[in-house]
Amino acid sequence: MLVNHIVEKKFAKQIVIVRADFNVPMKNGRVLDDSRILQAKPTIDKLLDDGAVVLLLSHFGRPSSVNDQQYSLRHILPAVNNALGHRVKLLPTIAEAKDMLSNAKPGSLYLLENIRYFPGEKDNDPELFNQLAEIADVYVNDAFSVCHRRHASVAGLAEKLKSYAGLALINDIDNLTRLFNQAQHPLTAIVGGAKVSTKIEVLDGLLHKADTIFVGGGMANTFLKAQGYPIGNSLIEPAYIKLAEKIIKQSQAAGCELIFPSDVIVTKDIAAGVGEQVTVNQVTTDDIIVDVGEFTLQEMSVILGNSKSVIWNGPLGVYETPPFNAGTQCLARMIAELTKSGQLQSLVGGGDSIAALQDCDLLDDISYACTAGGAFLEWLAGRDLPGLIALENYR
Repeated sequence: MLVNHIVEKKFAKQIVIVRADFNVPMKNGRVLDDSRILQAKPTIDKLLDDGAVVLLLSHFGRPSSVNDQQYSLRHILPAVNNALGHRVKLLPTIAEAKDMLSNAKPGSLYLLENIRYFPGEKDNDPELFNQLAEIADVYVNDAFSVCHRRHASVAGLAEKLKSYAGLALINDIDNLTRLFNQAQHPLTAIVGGAKVSTKIEVLDGLLHKADTIFVGGGMANTFLKAQGYPIGNSLIEPAYIKLAEKIIKQSQAAGCELIFPSDVIVTKDIAAGVGEQVTVNQVTTDDIIVDVGEFTLQEMSVILGNSKSVIWNGPLGVYETPPFNAGTQCLARMIAELTKSGQLQSLVGGGDSIAALQDCDLLDDISYACTAGGAFLEWLAGRDLPGLIALENYR
């Protein structure tokens, strides 16, 4: 449990800034998944019930400037109102926020325009977080997903105001601690995704925590190449082949079993959506590896059946192009079934992994699904997160 949290605090007549994460997926003007908004609701409800005035901060996408209006929070405002069950007023500037909040009635709720529109957010500029601090009494971080960012609305602001962890953040930390730091063994980790380069530290950290690690997705190609297997035209990171060899040796020294696909689905053209199952030593020069094969999935079923805990991050294939999402969805069903039966404790993080569970209507069967991406990976790697450090440093 974080030292500074809102659970037993009261915030009557105080102006509270809440850092939430409303960076939700959208298509054709419609929010596809409002789960991140819903996660903030318990904290917001508690503060409003206490009689606080609440100003929400969030980023949305990666705008190049304030003129990049496709990332204005006005596009998601209807979804925010609906999910929170409150009418939220969008404020375009800090000056307007200062004026509105100073005269607001207890229980009022506001949303500042996309925090990444404001110069200095990513640089943790004191000018920005000092301006924000001037209009509030309290800061609450309720977004684990941004805690790995040393941004003004995450780290800087927490150093200027009375600072607390919100209910969603507390829930994330408690579950990550229970299912990772205090995991039951045997513990199996499944790490997929496109690139080794983005998950080097995660693999290094897991070598000393997990009993078995299965490496899948595009990043497995670099490991297969390091072991002398043909990979054809598949995605690979040549600069990381030597590192892959080193990780394999380190796993042996750590007593962690490192496993890779034994058979794969290959295609000549991903867009065509037609694949063929082959063993890893049968991949030809014009083949592209796009998913794991049936025998690999059978091996994973045995491994998971002998495990007590599993951590999963990243797809096993080209998830965005069916039918090459089949292996990932099969894995989702395995984990969900074993979890639901009580044989397995499961911790899942990462957009595609959670999407696979949602697509199969299995999200509720998982012990805990963490919507954070980068923060989840850095947590697994054992790195200190600036947002959490800022909360712990406040006294």
